[in-house]
Amino acid sequence: MVGLAVPFAAQAAAPPLPPAAKTVTVPCPDGTAMVQLRSGPLPRGVNVVVRSGDRIVGTVAPFGVRNGGAGTYVFPLPAGLAHDGKVALTLSRTEVGVADRAPSDQEVEAVSVVCR
Repeated sequence: MVGLAVPFAAQAAAPPLPPAAKTVTVPCPDGTAMVQLRSGPLPRGVNVVVRSGDRIVGTVAPFGVRNGGAGTYVFPLPAGLAHDGKVALTLSRTEVGVADRAPSDQEVEAVSVVCR
């Protein structure tokens, strides 16, 4: 039996995108703000983690929610994280066995801060 060798050009995988950094205006007094995140459908096992500095503010996971986790999620913004009326948030898409990356515009449609 004769084998046929076909050249294969390996394509380098694109590096994962770093987590998305967003600066959001805080329109309320310290300790009364809530982070509001509107997500699109998330596949099973995918989470979106919201951080400010090294603190986790909230996590969106599609468990027990219809439409694959699409919806609006609200987390209290801990006092002391806002500076000069703004807060820096970092959004990461996490999945076991896959490098963290920035969520796509379809995974996270909007992020804002609202008052209680």
